[in-house]
Amino acid sequence: MKTGIQIFQRVAKYWTPVFTGVTTLYEGIKITEMDEKLTAICWDTNVDPAQLSRLLNGDIEKVGHIDRVNLFRRLLTTYDWYTLLALIPPDRLREALSDAVLDHLHPASLKERYRYARHVLYG
Repeated sequence: MKTGIQIFQRVAKYWTPVFTGVTTLYEGIKITEMDEKLTAICWDTNVDPAQLSRLLNGDIEKVGHIDRVNLFRRLLTTYDWYTLLALIPPDRLREALSDAVLDHLHPASLKERYRYARHVLYG
């Protein structure tokens, strides 16, 4: 019997992100659809999409007042599971499903769904 992480790794091997090409300009900078999705969840602040991408990948700890935990919370409350799998790097998914992130999600049913997903993936 396969564990949740083995199933995820097998599926992730065949999963290709649906994001393609350049879609818009951000203050004169070309950004991809992925950057556009990251920027959309930070609508209340003026943040460089490249910095959000670096934050998501773990290259930096904070962008303005947004830290990685806050970014993951925003992602989990905004996008569906398959979009999340395309946005969040596989090595950061465990962190995205950590208690530090999930404890502050609302509604409670959403929090429980992600706890269940974490249990299936990581035991």
